[in-house]
Amino acid sequence: RSMVVTELGPAEVMEVFEIRAALEGLAFRLALPHLRGELLHEIDDLLRRMNRVIDAHELWIERHDAFHDYLHYWSGRPRLVAQIRQLRAAVQPYLRLYVEWKTQTEKHGYEHEEIVAAVRSGNAREAEELMRGHVMRSAIKITEFLRTARSNASTPPAPDRMPDVER
Repeated sequence: RSMVVTELGPAEVMEVFEIRAALEGLAFRLALPHLRGELLHEIDDLLRRMNRVIDAHELWIERHDAFHDYLHYWSGRPRLVAQIRQLRAAVQPYLRLYVEWKTQTEKHGYEHEEIVAAVRSGNAREAEELMRGHVMRSAIKITEFLRTARSNASTPPAPDRMPDVER
């Protein structure tokens, strides 16, 4: 059995992020009533673990995914969580390229602090909007990066062969 890898263009990456934003917002809203007590401490620990490795890009991405997965898990919707993971996997190569290229590493995690604050506030609708916005801000940055990288290349590169972009 062989695997086919499809390269996504900026418009397709944006579409995946748009779907992901809607689903992650929904999962976060559904999870919020359950995120109390000991679960809050676990969320704080996950955030601290992510923030400790902000300059280790691969480890940061792994911990970032674990943070989001933990929040989504408490939605109690395993199919929803599976869809989110599948969508995240589809754009992961582009996130990796962007994170490696990005020079403002301190900006990686600041929105996650706001997400934790939303958990503490308990306002499900605001939390949903916050999560959607968080995902879409990433979408905009990554697709802008892809457009810039592609316009600097003579031929459209595959994700694993993205050209260097001036920082």
